[in-house]
Order: sequence, then structure tokens, then C-alpha cells
Amino acid sequence: MNPSAAGWIDKFFHEFSNEDLLVPFEPKGHFYTQLRKTGFVYGNSVAALVNKPISELNLTAAELNKANLLHSLYVIYYKQTQVSNVKKFLEHAISFYREIDRGRMSLLSKLSLGKSVSKNLEKILSARILESDATLKKEQTYAFSNVLLATDLLTYQIYCDSPMLAKNYATSLEKAIATYCFGALQSKTKQDKYDILLLELFEMAGLSTTAAPLEMFFSDTHMTLTAPYLLDLCCMAIKDDLKVEPSEREYILHLAIQLGLEQEEALVALDELELFMEEHENAIHFFNHTHPVQHFYKQTSSTVERLILRNKKRLIKELSESGELLVLLGQSTIRELDAKEKDKVKDQLLDMFKSIPSLTIFLLPGGSLLLPLFIKFIPKLLPSAFNENRIDDDK
Repeated sequence: MNPSAAGWIDKFFHEFSNEDLLVPFEPKGHFYTQLRKTGFVYGNSVAALVNKPISELNLTAAELNKANLLHSLYVIYYKQTQVSNVKKFLEHAISFYREIDRGRMSLLSKLSLGKSVSKNLEKILSARILESDATLKKEQTYAFSNVLLATDLLTYQIYCDSPMLAKNYATSLEKAIATYCFGALQSKTKQDKYDILLLELFEMAGLSTTAAPLEMFFSDTHMTLTAPYLLDLCCMAIKDDLKVEPSEREYILHLAIQLGLEQEEALVALDELELFMEEHENAIHFFNHTHPVQHFYKQTSSTVERLILRNKKRLIKELSESGELLVLLGQSTIRELDAKEKDKVKDQLLDMFKSIPSLTIFLLPGGSLLLPLFIKFIPKLLPSAFNENRIDDDK
């Protein structure tokens, strides 16, 4: 099976039975344990969830991510519905992606979907998982996006129970992730320049306040995935300098209690991450550098800056046709926007990105968390547009 070739989903379900795909994950907690061990929750799968060889090829992390995302969605569908019909699952998964794509994102609108349900889902999963692009040096940005792939699973859980809540949940989950990771960075006693820059970006995005109230979406079933995942993300945030300070450890232990977990589970999460890093030191791009946060910030900033420069003419055109957005971006350079204004900027920018193919990076999981970088750079790179705006303001 080759997840990069057409027809791989049909082959996947032909090669493996429900005994291979579903039965191993019946024990409570085992499913998430395996998601962690394969590296999926860390953004880089080093193995498949299936406890059998899935290909004779040497699959890339992106291909393994793709196979694990499909398999995980199927496991969740079965756990939530007790239905193991593959065709119904494929149709349901596509309906899910259509729902979370509606209005806010545009990945599906760019895809040429046909009559084959399995091939349509192949295209959707490929759009959700992008490999690095050396020409734009987007490795760190894609690594960040892949770490948040698991949010698809958490949101799909909600969709299986209450389809109408899924979209709001996805937004709340993204804010909660940023808030908890913000807290993790704040817990560091020694914050360097790049820690502070990231904290400032979180504040620019309005994500430094209390976490969004996710409890309204949770049942005990949902928490078996959501709570440990949020804990793992914060473990990654505090391990950015490859060590855990007492204040960081205290934050993780407190967070475990806040998420309804035992403190022992927090210690296990830290140990599992350290073990994974030792066994697969090159698998998590974020930890391949002496100063990971510095590298992530500089590399991601470089990517966003290059994307703006490459699309400068198109951006000027789009911005000139959106007067309110142009005004708000201009105002952001001289004052702090309020929460409602920030939401307007975010929504209008995401809508604008629909018409610029190379900016779909902002439509991937967690992409909107990179918007503060975009907002930070665009006034410097598009001075003429903002000068015109200031002239209009003076009239």
C-alpha cells in the first residue's frame, strides 16, 4: 500500500480486517497510548497504528501520518457509533470535513471531488497533511501544523455525537491549546528572547486569557483523548529547551489536575515524550536544534515573510477591495485591537486566503495561530497599501 498513490484507502481496508483495525483498541486508554507511541500526537508518525506491516515501501512521516489519521478516524467512528461499515464511515468522514470546512476554510473548494467516496477522502486527507517545501523553508511550519492533526480526531468525536457543535468546538479547542501552551511558556523561569516573542504573539492573537470553556463539549469518552492530548502539547512546549525546570514541572502537574487527570499521568506524559525523543531524535523536527523555540520562530517568521513577498501584488489587490480589513490592519500598527476587532481581522484574512492558493498554509490545522505573524509583517511589506489607507483616514 502506498498512501501517496490513488486507491490507497480501498487497499487499506482490503488488506486489514476489523480485527486488525478495531479490536486492539477496545481496552480503555489503549487507543491514545498507541497514538502517542507511533508519534502521531507529536506530529511525526514513525510507525503505523496497525500492528502489522502496511507497506513494503519505506514510508515517509507524512505518509504514515496519513494512514494513521484515516485509521484513527475509523476507530473513533466505531467507538462513537458502534457501526463498522466502511462505506458509511467514509461518507461520514467526508461529511465531517465538509462541516468544519464550511465558511471558515476552503480546502475542499480547491479539490476536484468526483463520485468515488474513497478517492474523495484521499484528496481531503492529502490536503490536511502537507510535506515540507524546501524552497520556502516551511519545514517548521508544517511540523507545527502536523502536531495539531490530532485536533481532527477530537473534533470528529464531537461531530459523531453532535454534528452542529463540531465547528464551534474546533475553534474553542484551538484557543484552548494556545492558552495552555501560553501558560507552559510562562511557567519557564528563564525566558529567552524567542520565548518572549512567542508570548507576545499569543497576546496579539488574544489567546493569553482563560482557556475557552471546552467542558460544555466533553463527556467521559471525549476526555480520554482530549485531556492527555492537551497535556502532551504542553509537555512539548516546556521541553523546547530539552529540560524541565521545577516551575515547568509544577505547571504540568497542576494542568493534569485541571484536566481531570492524575498527577501520575503527567509524569508518564513527560517520560513518554523523553523516551520518544531519545529513540527517534530526528523524528520531531522541533527538537532537532539546540534552541528549538528560536529556530521555530525564525523559520516560521521567514516562511510567512516569503509568502507575503511572493504574493505581494495579489495581497495588495485583495486588501484594496476590503476597506474594513485594511483599516484594522493599519490600526493594529499603532494600537492594540480589541477582541471583536481581532476576530474580524482573523475571519476576513482567512476568507481572503481562499483566493490565494499558496496561502492555504493558514487553513491547515492550527494555521490561524500563525496569523499574528502575518499581521506583524504585512504593514512592513505592503507600505503603499497602508499609506493609501492613512491618506483616506486623513480626509
